[in-house]
Amino acid sequence: IQRQAKKSVAWQLMKSGTTKEKIPTLFDLEFKDELKFFNLYNIDFTLHDLKSVKRELVKQHHPDQFENEDEKEKHRDLYEKTIKYYDTIIKAKKF
Repeated sequence: IQRQAKKSVAWQLMKSGTTKEKIPTLFDLEFKDELKFFNLYNIDFTLHDLKSVKRELVKQHHPDQFENEDEKEKHRDLYEKTIKYYDTIIKAKKF
C-alpha cells in the first residue's frame, strides 16, 4: 500500500500561485526577502510548511543533478540561498 504524503498548506499555495493575503506582520516586513523566496510572505505558515517548501527547493536546486557548469553554478547559488534563508527564518521565528 502506497501512502501519499499530504502537502502542506503553504506548499499547495506555492504551487498554485494563490495566497491568503493578510496584513503584514513586523516579522513579514523584517524578513520580506527570505519569506518571498519561500513564497511564504504575508501568509500564516507553520514549521512544517517551511520545512516542506525548503525540502522541495533543495531537491530542485541541488547542484549535483546538473551537468552544465553554468547551470550547476546557478543552482548552487540558489541551493545555498535556500539553506541560508531557511536558517535565518528558523532562528528568528523560534518555532
